[in-house]
Amino acid sequence: MRMHIRLSFLRAAGLSVHKLPERLEVPDGLPRDGTLRKVLKYGLRERFSPS
Repeated sequence: MRMHIRLSFLRAAGLSVHKLPERLEVPDGLPRDGTLRKVLKYGLRERFSPS
C-alpha cells in the first residue's frame, strides 16, 4: 500500500495533520526473545534508530 493511501486513511479517520507520520515502516517481523516470545524493545531501537 502506498504512503499517500495510508495518509488519506488516517486523515479520514480524524487524525490531525500535525500528527501524521513523516515516515511509516512496516517490518516483516519483530525481534523476540527465545523463551517467552516477548518483543525486544532494544532490538526495535537498534533496527529503527537513525544512526
